[in-house]
Amino acid sequence: MLTTHLTALPQEPRVHQHAHHQLVLSACGQGEIDLEGLQAPLDGLHACVVEGAASHAFFGEAGNRIIVVNLDTDHPNLNQPDHPDYDALSPLFERSRLLCLPPAVRSLADACRQTLQHTPNDPVLTRALGVGLLRACILSLDPGQAVRAARRFRLDLARIDAYIDAHLSGPICVADLAGSVCLSPGWFKQAFKSATGESPAAYVRRKRLERAHALILDTPWPLSRIAAECGFADQSALAHAFRRHFGCAPSHLRT
Repeated sequence: MLTTHLTALPQEPRVHQHAHHQLVLSACGQGEIDLEGLQAPLDGLHACVVEGAASHAFFGEAGNRIIVVNLDTDHPNLNQPDHPDYDALSPLFERSRLLCLPPAVRSLADACRQTLQHTPNDPVLTRALGVGLLRACILSLDPGQAVRAARRFRLDLARIDAYIDAHLSGPICVADLAGSVCLSPGWFKQAFKSATGESPAAYVRRKRLERAHALILDTPWPLSRIAAECGFADQSALAHAFRRHFGCAPSHLRT
């Protein structure tokens, strides 16, 4: 399989994986793909190589469009040493990575976008466009720095805190937090622990208790309401967690 199509990234982060390789280029607007910490901007200046079976998160701004080239992992280009593109394509898809596109390749991508808009369902044409884009990317690579490593992901704690604050009264799972910063749950847990020194569950629990502490001091609300506002099952659960964390009962703050 070698196919090419024009599509759009969702505005809300999503995570998935698939067996085939992909080459992804921005055709309009901006987006981002995160491949377990490898942050790839889709901004017209870069292309993203997605290795088959790699879990990746993605999202884009309103009105974005991307060109996606799908390539089976058992395609002859990758598995037959006598194929003219074997030496270039095999290393290209060994891992997920970011490519910097020169102006000529960006112009080709724009021409492909226009062609796909007018003739999206011709399999011969879409395959030829994919071959052309792959070949252009190969020829544009700098032998000394063939593939530019993407910048390492910097965990956006402000964005995570904003998500937690907005959902503190309900359940918050790792997948929700990972989605808020466009990461897979597995990578998110590692990155979060490295950045904060806490597990996501411990961090959320501390945020709930800190909010409860502030509400006890700043409002006349009964503890049952504060427990509900902060995501505890009931007043007893709040009191137990509060005592373990702060060393005193919640009611002690109001005496």
